[in-house]
Amino acid sequence: MSTFYDFRFLDKKPTDIDCLAHVKSRDVGIPEKVKLSESIPFANTTFDFSSIYGGQKYNERTIKYVINVVGTDTGDQAAVHRIKTQLINWLMEPNTKQPLYDDKYPGYYFLAEVQSDNSFEEDSYTGELTVSFKCYPFMIKEQAEGDDNWDSFDFDSGVAQSVDYAISNSQNIVLINPSITSVSCTVTITGGPISLAIDGVKYELSAGTNTDIVLPNGNVNLLVSGTGTIHFDWHREVI
Repeated sequence: MSTFYDFRFLDKKPTDIDCLAHVKSRDVGIPEKVKLSESIPFANTTFDFSSIYGGQKYNERTIKYVINVVGTDTGDQAAVHRIKTQLINWLMEPNTKQPLYDDKYPGYYFLAEVQSDNSFEEDSYTGELTVSFKCYPFMIKEQAEGDDNWDSFDFDSGVAQSVDYAISNSQNIVLINPSITSVSCTVTITGGPISLAIDGVKYELSAGTNTDIVLPNGNVNLLVSGTGTIHFDWHREVI
């Protein structure tokens, strides 16, 4: 027996709109690298400047779904179009990217918005609705890094590490960001203030929640100075 894979968007699935509406096929695109290269006149050498601003950049990806729409067995095309209208209005409602969860990628989500390249084909009392999501290049892991819960821990690719530290004076900390890219990290401070240096970039952090701290991918060496406790909160991003 084959497994039925669905998707969820705005807390709904196609079957929530109509019990017979289901995903016929999907095409989860792979984002392209943004390359910035220059060649030297009269030479065969080309220089790649794609990472000059910190890490390889990627274009958005496209995810396309084909959804079966079934009306009635009496050939009621009005029923088909009624269901199609409900589906497309649900999917096109937001005007910003929202979490898109696909059953084939458990534990991760995409940031997606339906913008263009949508179509509908009908055949008697059935139809096929094709919807295209423009997505942030990376899948985002639902569980934050540093989670050591036995039931939710990823034993295939998870990293067991501490994300909470008590700071007194100066301390070196090594974090592992298993993402393919640098990510935004939220740092929560009690006590403080605390100074944080990452790859030569210095952040002066006050008590409470500090956002938009850039955490490079891979092994990250941090120098933390001050007195208090510090908590790092970020989510893995992968292709």
